[in-house]
Amino acid sequence: MVRQVNGDVNITNEMDIITARKVVRNVAAEIGFSLTDVTRIVTSASELARNIVTYADSGVMTWRKIHSLDGQGIEIIFTDKGPGIENLEDAKTPGFFYRQRAGYGDIRCQETDGRDGNRI
Repeated sequence: MVRQVNGDVNITNEMDIITARKVVRNVAAEIGFSLTDVTRIVTSASELARNIVTYADSGVMTWRKIHSLDGQGIEIIFTDKGPGIENLEDAKTPGFFYRQRAGYGDIRCQETDGRDGNRI
């Protein structure tokens, strides 16, 4: 059986958010992330997918498995054609709250190290 190593999920509504969550959960678990890290990854993906629906109306989640000398991982990219964030530097400031139709998702989501050594 050949397992999928990349894919896209179109995001336009609530059901697409659920689909994105399921895809990310399955891939992250298959790679071997801990339950805690799978939960963190799925939560981040869910927030970004919801931001697309809320602020940009539509977009795409693109994912791929990545392999390196350090191990395996998953790269997840969310794109949309929303109106953007007027002052991106302000949006990067901790505590910043933006309630207009941003369309760029949560720019504060970044790669971090999981507690068990996995990169999230």
